[in-house]
Amino acid sequence: MTSADAQRAIYVDFECLATEPPHPALLGVLVGSRDEQFAQIITDDVLAPARVARRTLRVATASAAAGEVVARANAENRRIAGWSFFDRDRLIEASPALEADINARYVNALQIARPWRRTLHPNVAMAREDRFPPKHTLDKYAALAGYPEAAKLRNAAPAKWIRHTLRQLQATRGRYGRTTSETKRDWHRLLLVDRTH
Repeated sequence: MTSADAQRAIYVDFECLATEPPHPALLGVLVGSRDEQFAQIITDDVLAPARVARRTLRVATASAAAGEVVARANAENRRIAGWSFFDRDRLIEASPALEADINARYVNALQIARPWRRTLHPNVAMAREDRFPPKHTLDKYAALAGYPEAAKLRNAAPAKWIRHTLRQLQATRGRYGRTTSETKRDWHRLLLVDRTH
């Protein structure tokens, strides 16, 4: 991906429940590297009432959201970028008929970030915090790059926040205003982390 491609790319970030396969709950879409356009799309119907938390939130199926991303990338000749192949796989699961287009346009940003780190920060080793988490996480690379929002990515727990919000919305029969302050805090944390990604 060239620098010009990166400036025009469509950046995607799915926030999912940790199921097998992962269940998409929210999709963040940034068009262009200079905040040309940013959207957050709730892709889980149970979370739909939480759209009132922000005027910019909207609701669509994962399939419809993925279709919009791919259609725009094709129409405007843009690349689609995500951190690792996780987001690519969610796009394909949501719209299997678009797999060829997704594979042709998708860029795994981690494959660019690793050589960048080795070249500019050869003495920085990426280590796991314990046995299970991945080593090459976005927060670590964001900190290396001097990204001012990097601290907000550390210790993020999107799946936990999604689960908490889902439980509360089910308990209140879809009334977001009646959820607890802790639920609203977790939902806003999720939205912030998704935007920061």
